[in-house]
Amino acid sequence: MSATRWRVAFGIPSGCIAGVFAAYVLFINAWHVWPVAAATLLCAVLRKSPWAAVMLLSLCWSSVAFHHRLEDRLAAELNGHTVSVHGHIADLPQQYPEYTRFRFRPVQQTPAKELPDTLLVYWYRDPPAVEPGQAWQLELQIRPPWGRVNFQGSDRERWMFAEGIGALATVRSGVPTGDDGSVSSSLNQLRHQVRSLILEAVPDERLQGVVLALAIADLSKISPQLNRTFARTGTAHLLAISGQQVSLAAMFGFFLMRLLLLSVPAAWMRGQSYPLAMFAGLLLATAYAALAGFGTATVRALVMLAVGMLMLASRRTSHLWQAWLVAMAAVLVLDPPAMLGAGFWMSFAAVAVLLLLFSNQESNAEHWLRSLLRAQLAITLFMLPLGAWWFQSVSLSGLAANLLAIPWISFITVPLILLGLLLLWLNTNLAILAFQLAGASSSFLLLALDWLAAFPAAAIALPQPSLWALCVALLGGLLLLLPRALPHRWLGLLLLLPLLAPAARPAKGSLRIDVLDVGQGTAVLVSSSEHLLVYDSGPGDGEEFQLVDQVVVPAIVQSGYHSPDRILISHGDLDHAGGLNRLKELFPTTPVYANLSAAQVEPPLCRQGMNWAWDGISFQVVHPSAYLPYLRNDSSCVVSVKLGESSVLLPGDISSSIESRLVQRGIGRHQVLLVPHHGSKSSSSAEFLEQVQPLIAVATTGLGNRFGFPRPEIQQRYLEHGIPLWSTEACGAVRIELAADGSMRSTSARRVKAAPWRWPPADSCP
Repeated sequence: MSATRWRVAFGIPSGCIAGVFAAYVLFINAWHVWPVAAATLLCAVLRKSPWAAVMLLSLCWSSVAFHHRLEDRLAAELNGHTVSVHGHIADLPQQYPEYTRFRFRPVQQTPAKELPDTLLVYWYRDPPAVEPGQAWQLELQIRPPWGRVNFQGSDRERWMFAEGIGALATVRSGVPTGDDGSVSSSLNQLRHQVRSLILEAVPDERLQGVVLALAIADLSKISPQLNRTFARTGTAHLLAISGQQVSLAAMFGFFLMRLLLLSVPAAWMRGQSYPLAMFAGLLLATAYAALAGFGTATVRALVMLAVGMLMLASRRTSHLWQAWLVAMAAVLVLDPPAMLGAGFWMSFAAVAVLLLLFSNQESNAEHWLRSLLRAQLAITLFMLPLGAWWFQSVSLSGLAANLLAIPWISFITVPLILLGLLLLWLNTNLAILAFQLAGASSSFLLLALDWLAAFPAAAIALPQPSLWALCVALLGGLLLLLPRALPHRWLGLLLLLPLLAPAARPAKGSLRIDVLDVGQGTAVLVSSSEHLLVYDSGPGDGEEFQLVDQVVVPAIVQSGYHSPDRILISHGDLDHAGGLNRLKELFPTTPVYANLSAAQVEPPLCRQGMNWAWDGISFQVVHPSAYLPYLRNDSSCVVSVKLGESSVLLPGDISSSIESRLVQRGIGRHQVLLVPHHGSKSSSSAEFLEQVQPLIAVATTGLGNRFGFPRPEIQQRYLEHGIPLWSTEACGAVRIELAADGSMRSTSARRVKAAPWRWPPADSCP
C-alpha cells in the first residue's frame, strides 16, 4: 500500500506537467486527449497499473484545462471594437497616478461573440473611486491579451494566460449599477476597507507599499524604485503572500488557540487540543489568504499547508517527500497552468531544498543560527539557475539581505500585521496602532535594503541559459545539497559555471541589428564583435515608468555586453526618450547624444557630420543640420550604418519633408530601413523609398496600437515597391545579421518563442 501511495503521489503531478508540456511543446490540441482518456479507462477497467491510470487521467485533465484557457480569449478580429458590457469588479482595484486597473467579470454582453470570463480593464482620464464588488455598465474598447515579445526578458502573454485574463480593455465611459452581492464581492470590499485603514495609519508611501503587500497582497503602492531595491537584493519574494507568510499566519493561529486552551481543563479536551490548535492555525491561514485575494502564490501556499496539516492530523505514517508530492498534485489539479509561472517552480524548489537539508536526524541537533545560515546559503545556491532562467539576473547581495529580511519580516513585521488584522474585529484604534508599528518596523528594514542595493555589484544581469545549461546547473546545486560526508561535493560549483557563460556576440566582420519590441516606441541595438550602440530608449514617462529594465537591459546582456559604448536618442518624444534617464542612471560612463527640446536635459546633440567607426563598421549622422531649430519629429537623429556591401538606415520619426532633403543630398541605397515614424502616413514617401531601395523594412509599432501604425496606405506603398515590411507588432522583436559581402540572416521573436498561448506571427515575419 505504501508503494501504491508513492506511485499515485508521483503520478498526479507528473501527469499534469506532462499534459501542459504536451500542449506547450508539441502543440497537441484537445482532440488528441481522447485516445489517452480511452487508455486511462482501459487501465481502470482491467485494474492494471492504477498509478498509470492516475497519471494518464491527470494528463487528460491538465490538457483539457489548458485548451479551455486557450479558448477563453478574445478573438483577434474583435480587436479595437467598442462594446457595452454589464458586470462587476472582481478584485481589488490597483490605483496608479495616471490610471486605475482592475479585473472585470462580464455578465450581460452585447457582442455577437461572447467575451472571455475575465477582462483586465484600464481606466484612464480621471478614473472614479471604483470599489471591489461594484456592478458597472461600461463602454469598453477591447483587444486580445497581446503583449510584447522579445528574445529575452519578461513574457507578459504567458503571465496573462496563466492568470486567466482573456482580454484587455480600456474604459470609454461607465455608469455604476449597484453591488452584485456575491461572497467574493463582500470579501473584496473587506479588503478595500482594510486598505483604506492602512493608508490612513501609514502615511509614508514606501511603508504603505510594504504593509499593503503583506496585509492584502496589494502591490499598487510599490514604486518602481522600491521594486528595484527588492529585486537587486533578492528579497522580492517577501512581498508575495506565499509560503512564509501563510505559515506564519498558521503558527499565529496555532499558538493563539493553544494559549486559549490553557484555561480549559485537560479532562474536557480528551486529547483534542492539538488537532483543535492545528485547525485554528489552518483557519487563520485561510482567512489571511482570503484577505490576500486568493492569489495564485497564496493558494499554492495554502494548499501545501493544508496537505501537511491533514497528513499530521491523520496520524498515519507519511514521508515528508510524499507530502511534498501530494501538495504539488493538489496545486496542479486545481490550476494546471500554474506551472507556467516562476512562483510554482521557485516555491516547490525552496521547500525541496529544506527537505534535503533537514529531513535527516543529524540536523536536529544543529544550532538554530547555523541552521538558518546553512538553509539560506543552500536556497541561494540552488535558486541561482532558476533565477537566471526566469529573471535573467542574480542578486549577489541576496544572501546577506535575506538573512536580515526573512527573520525581520517573520518575527516583527508580519506578526504586527496579523495582530492588526485580528484587532480589526475588536478595536479599530488598536488595529491602527499595530499597522503603524508594522510600518515603522519595515522602515528600518528598507534602510538596510537600500544600503545593500546601492552596491554596484549588488545584482548582475545574466543571459538566459540554455536548457542544457539549466539542467547542468541544477545538478550542480543538487550535488552541493547532498550530505556533508559525501566527498568532492564542491564539484557542484563547477557545474554552476555555465550560468556565467556570456552570450555570443556577432562574429568579427559582421553587424547585428536588434529591433526590440517595446510596444508603441523605438529601441534598437546595433552591435559588432566589440562594440554596442543603443539607438533610442523605448517609451516611458521620463521618471518612474520605463521599459529599460524589462526589455533593453536584458537585450544588452543577451547580446553579450555588460554596457553600451554609445547611446543615441533620436528626439525628445517620450516613446523614444522615455527611458533615457534610466539608461543614464545604469550606465553613467557611457557617452549620450540626444536631440531634445530646450526644456529637457541637454546632453551633447546628435548632429549631421558626426561619424565614427567600430570594427570596420562606419556610422554617419546625416540629419539634422547644426543650424536647424528643434522640430520634434523632424529633428530626429538619422544614422547611416555601413559594413562593406551591407547598410542600415535609422531615421527616427522624420516626415516626408525631411525625407525629401535627404533625397536631394543623395542619400544612398540601404539594405535595411527602420520605417520612419512607425509607418505613419506622413512618412515613407515614394521618392524616399525609390532612393533608399531597402531589401527589408522594419516598423516599430505596438500590437493593436490606437494609431493604426503602420497605416494601411503605407503598407500598400511598401508592397508596391516590392519591399517586405515587418513590424514588431506582428513579429515581436526582429534580429537581422549582416555580413560585409551583403549577405543577411533574420529571425523574429514570435517565431523563436512560439508557444500555444502566443499570438502567431504574420506569415511575412522572418
